[in-house]
Amino acid sequence: NPWTIVGERVLISRPTRQWERRAHPHVPGGINEGPQAFVSRGGVYIIYSASGSWSDDYCLGWIKCTNPAAVMDPKCWHKHGPVFSKVHEAYGPGHASFTKSPDNKEHWMVYHLSLIHISEPTRPLYISYAVFCLKKKKKKK
Repeated sequence: NPWTIVGERVLISRPTRQWERRAHPHVPGGINEGPQAFVSRGGVYIIYSASGSWSDDYCLGWIKCTNPAAVMDPKCWHKHGPVFSKVHEAYGPGHASFTKSPDNKEHWMVYHLSLIHISEPTRPLYISYAVFCLKKKKKKK
């Protein structure tokens, strides 16, 4: 059944990169939170929030495993990021999730960000097209 845990837990991501550790001094070890998984093109992908949600540096990273049969092997997962981070007049994008368009032809990403510095308590919700740029591996000759 889907609600009973079977086997040991496996750590597949922890905040090891600088962009995941900008929450100082509140959380010196960094933050990975709010994971959202999706399956596409034969791989398993998890987008997650990193750094501190109370800061302009809140951002999104993702990890992927191209062998769905090996998701419990930490060596299968590869980290990328940040894939969404602050830009001029847009701060702290985070907590993404995915859905399909009403016609089921497009992937949409739902996330929040702030149009003013995060120290101000406002974060509208946004929806944008989720474009997955996945490179095919070149075949060896």
